[in-house]
Amino acid sequence: MLQERDQHTQFQERVIHIARVAKVVKGGRRFSFSALVCLGDNMSQVGFGVGKANEVPDAIRKAAETSKRNLLRVPVTEEGTIPFQVVGESGSTRVNMYPAPAGKGIIAGSAARMIFDLCGIKDIVCKIHGSRNHHNVVRATLQGLSQLMSIEDYAALRGLNPDQVLQKRQMKRIKPAHQSTSRSKTQASDDQQDEKKHEPTSSQDVSVSTEEKTETTLATSNTQNDPQTNDAEVAETKVPHTLPDHASDVDVETTQSAENTDDTQNEHHDNQEQHSEDS
Repeated sequence: MLQERDQHTQFQERVIHIARVAKVVKGGRRFSFSALVCLGDNMSQVGFGVGKANEVPDAIRKAAETSKRNLLRVPVTEEGTIPFQVVGESGSTRVNMYPAPAGKGIIAGSAARMIFDLCGIKDIVCKIHGSRNHHNVVRATLQGLSQLMSIEDYAALRGLNPDQVLQKRQMKRIKPAHQSTSRSKTQASDDQQDEKKHEPTSSQDVSVSTEEKTETTLATSNTQNDPQTNDAEVAETKVPHTLPDHASDVDVETTQSAENTDDTQNEHHDNQEQHSEDS
């Protein structure tokens, strides 16, 4: 039966992992080999198997035979990806598989990459969580692929036409784009409202601000263009209108000293006149 199947389809074998196993016995250790092999036809069939033997070639041959007995048919779309998102689990390993557009390629780890390549998938995104053991990854990947079904089978289960199912899927993909555009419109409206808040509320405020600007510009232009400005005017502009307290005290003292000098001069003049009269 296997020979007839091999004649119609050409399978390819990929060795995923080879482990050396040691068995401790009375006389010492006995070494053997365990091989994990994946087999597929690059179309839609894939399987895996484990073989153990004292030699590596024998272990690989046994694993290939077991993988041929456990073939799985994977529904691959015309674009070369999986129909929908799926999650596979095995032990503590969890493998998330997502459909990808054309040209994305196979983005996955080493063990999962071999399985996707052998079953004919060209574009897929895969993320492995938990344990990265080769056996767990292979089992989790195949467990997730076994959950897939073609769009025709899914539509038949629901009693719909495949075109209706595809239309609904396209609408789901288009909805996020409309949401993003609506969000951008709301953000633009909010920005416009903020600008309106910062703008002046009436025409009077606008006229007042423009008049103030014109007055300041005229004043600066006159001071720059008039070369015959006096030093006194410049000093007046520089000196503040209000003098400090100690400056006012100095002015009072100077005035008092000037009055005292005038009084002494008047007394001296009066003394000279009296002396002239007596003589």
